[in-house]
Amino acid sequence: MSLVARHAGGSDLGAVLDLIVGQQARRDRNVPSVGTDHAAVRAELEDLEPPWTDTLRVLGEPGRVFGAVAIDWSVDAGRAWVYGPWIDVDDDRWVDLAEGLVAAATDQTPAAVTSSVLSADVAHRLMAALADRLGWPGELNHVLFATAATIGSWPVESEMPTVRAAAASDLDGIRPLHDVEFPATYFSASEVIARAGRGEQVVLVAEYDGGGVCGYVAGRIDPDGDGYVDFLAVAPGLRRAGVGGALVRAVSRALVPASSTQRVSLTVQDSRHGARAFYESLGFVVETSIVGYREPITGA
Repeated sequence: MSLVARHAGGSDLGAVLDLIVGQQARRDRNVPSVGTDHAAVRAELEDLEPPWTDTLRVLGEPGRVFGAVAIDWSVDAGRAWVYGPWIDVDDDRWVDLAEGLVAAATDQTPAAVTSSVLSADVAHRLMAALADRLGWPGELNHVLFATAATIGSWPVESEMPTVRAAAASDLDGIRPLHDVEFPATYFSASEVIARAGRGEQVVLVAEYDGGGVCGYVAGRIDPDGDGYVDFLAVAPGLRRAGVGGALVRAVSRALVPASSTQRVSLTVQDSRHGARAFYESLGFVVETSIVGYREPITGA
């Protein structure tokens, strides 16, 4: 079998999906950016831009694929996200082969992309070893979710502040909150508003008596069917004043009816103890813990 990463052909796709599903079933090989069954994996990969079939690199001969990786990126954010690598080999060979696959993926990114990200279940010790070899520091995060039953149990009350759908004219109010809370993330504030206008994102803003945006939240339906809260930001002077709770309740109620899994999930950094306690107070529970490994920014 070839140990050099090659561009995948159409005849490889079935074998690649079988490989990924097999690896995803193992917590010590799991990459949380895709699901665990064929339909979920394919849906997540088909959501990538550029198309995953363009960036897919594999190890092995046609019909005998044993390694795979894909990548997508945002030129505006200057960042790329590596999907995988998935390799069906013994542990002692994994890191060497994975390093070559990651290089084959990241070599495709435009010059404007200065940093890439790997992610893995906290149990994926081989990914941690790969990141250590590459010099990519990791950050622990927790994935939390709330079921439709939990969301339905929240009392319906007259919310203050007022929560409403975001309009294009709210961009100037959202941008400073977004840029401080989520610098260089996968969607800029203008992209969030544009996605809302295209029906790809639910974006809500909070305000007091027409006094301007004091917080916002953005969520969407993931390809695997989960509702997902991408962004939540509240003006610093109004934190712990009920704004965040009003926004999370509103976006969750908007997302869960469209979710085929009947749940809403989100990710919280391990260091943000207050944020995790806030979500847990609403009934969100921890599903899994993941580590994101980020390539240091070129020249930084």
